[in-house]
Amino acid sequence: MAQKRESRSYNRGFVMGLLISAPLAVWFAPRSGEETRQSLLRPWTLLQGQAGRLQQQAGRLGKLRGESVEDAIAEGKAIAAQRQAEQSSQGT
Repeated sequence: MAQKRESRSYNRGFVMGLLISAPLAVWFAPRSGEETRQSLLRPWTLLQGQAGRLQQQAGRLGKLRGESVEDAIAEGKAIAAQRQAEQSSQGT
């Protein structure tokens, strides 16, 4: 019975805290909601732009070397396998 009262008391306090704090948070917010969303999204849009530019540069470099992305991946895997074999032969 005591736990039920404590639980009910906790829930009431939680709801009262939400009802009081939400309007205060909105009232004292330093910026509008739209400004806050834009300031949070700005770094992500910059990163997306940088990723797009890097992807274009990688595509251009691959074309200059005459290889596709798949060819570059296959070449990387072959080099990794070769180095792994070298390391395992040196370890024995």
